[in-house]
Amino acid sequence: MGEIDLSKSVAYVEQDEGLIKYDIFKHNKREFRGTRPKWKEDYGICLGSAHTFGRYVETPYPELLQKNLGMQVVNYAIPSATSLCYLSKDTIMDTINGAKFVVIQMLSARTSFNSETCYMGGNRLVRTFDGHEKKISCMQYWRDRLENDDPAKLYNLISESRASYVKQFSSLLKNIKPKKILFWFSVRKPNHTLSKKNKGYGEFYGQFPQLVNKDMVNTIRSYADCYVELASKKGLPTKFIDEEGDSIDMEYSFRKKFAPKDPLANKTKSENSYYPSPEMHVQASDLLIPVCDRILKK
Repeated sequence: MGEIDLSKSVAYVEQDEGLIKYDIFKHNKREFRGTRPKWKEDYGICLGSAHTFGRYVETPYPELLQKNLGMQVVNYAIPSATSLCYLSKDTIMDTINGAKFVVIQMLSARTSFNSETCYMGGNRLVRTFDGHEKKISCMQYWRDRLENDDPAKLYNLISESRASYVKQFSSLLKNIKPKKILFWFSVRKPNHTLSKKNKGYGEFYGQFPQLVNKDMVNTIRSYADCYVELASKKGLPTKFIDEEGDSIDMEYSFRKKFAPKDPLANKTKSENSYYPSPEMHVQASDLLIPVCDRILKK
C-alpha cells in the first residue's frame, strides 16, 4: 500500500463557500478546523471525520466542549478519515498523545481494504481486478459490488473490509496513550444488519458509519476508557441558507468529480440530511462534557 495522501486541503472550504466560513489552521502538513491552538498549554483533542469537523455547522461539538470545559479542545478531524490517517505519521500521533484526553469518533468502514482494494486517501480506493489497477471512489466501488457481484462474493468482501477496519481501529486506540473516549455519532444505532441484496445502496450498507455494526463496536470499545453513544436525527434535515439569509442549492461536488456514475452526481441538494445538525452537535457536547470532566478531575 502506498503512502496515504494527507496533504489535500479541506475541500469543504471551497465547496461550501457562500454557505458557511470555516476557520482553518495548518499543522503537521494538514489543515484542521478552528483557530491555531497554543500547543504548550493543556488541550483535549477530537479525532473524526466530517461529522466531527462539523460540515454545515457554525459551532461543532469540539468547540462546544472547549467553551464548557474551560480548556483548549482541538478539532483534529480529517474529512473522510480512516484510522490509518492518524496512524500514518508519527508527528500526528505525537500531537494526539500530548492531549489530556482524546475523543475518537467511530468512522466509516467503506474505505477499509479487502482482497480487491487498498486505501489511497479520502474516499478513494485502488481496486485490483484481473491484473489491472483502477482508482475508484468507495461509494462507486461498493455500488458496483452490490449491483454486479453474487451474494457470497459480496458478503466475503464486506467481511474482509470489516476485519481490516477492526484491526486498524484497534491499533489506533492501542497507540493512544491519554484517556480515550470512543464516540458513536450517527443517526442510527450500531445494531445494523445487512439488508437483502436487492435493497438500494444506502439501505443495504447502512447510514454512517457505513458497514459498522454492534459486534465491531464492542470489540473496539474494549481498547477505550469510556464509550459514549449518540444516535439522533434532531434538527435533520437542515435547509441550506446562505449568508444573506436566502435558500440555496448545493452541488454533490465530490460525487461529480470522483463518482460520476453515482445517481446524485449531476444533481443539486437544498438541504443537509447526511451530516449532523447543529442540534446534534449540542447533544454530542452535552453527553461528552461530564465524561471529559471526570477524566480531567482524576
